[in-house]
Amino acid sequence: MNVLLHDLSLENANHYLSINDKSSLQIVCMFDKPPVKCIGCFGCWIKNPGECIMKDGYNHMGEYFGNCEKIIIVTSSRYGEFSVFIKNIIDRSISAVHPYFVKRNGEMHHKLRYNNRPSFNVICYSDDLSVDEKETFEERVKAASVNLGAKEYSVTFTNGLKEIVI
Repeated sequence: MNVLLHDLSLENANHYLSINDKSSLQIVCMFDKPPVKCIGCFGCWIKNPGECIMKDGYNHMGEYFGNCEKIIIVTSSRYGEFSVFIKNIIDRSISAVHPYFVKRNGEMHHKLRYNNRPSFNVICYSDDLSVDEKETFEERVKAASVNLGAKEYSVTFTNGLKEIVI
């Protein structure tokens, strides 16, 4: 299974996303309602390990991220950060890791809950990002991929919305 996470409207998703195989794809988007923001309660670690206690349809993000082969993110960016929706979902995926720490690549990180190591592929479609904003964005993607235990990551920048083939 692959996870596609995007911040596009339904109209833009239908117009710009070209998906070759939907059968092995878990699509996470904000068509129905926005996610509840992570409140940092750590219920996904303590009360119900692996699952967020907020039952809003986005409560299984850690499980999705921990069990997929590839995480594909399509996002806009402002000031070098993920869009608000994407950042909320990444925050809500903290249950993909345990609360205790291990050393990975010479750095302290949370122990992975799942043995799987997905690839982390991000497509940023924002117009007019400065060189500094692009560097910041690439650092954010790298940090998120390391935290989630990704085996590899990639960042692709496009100038605005163009057809994106998944």
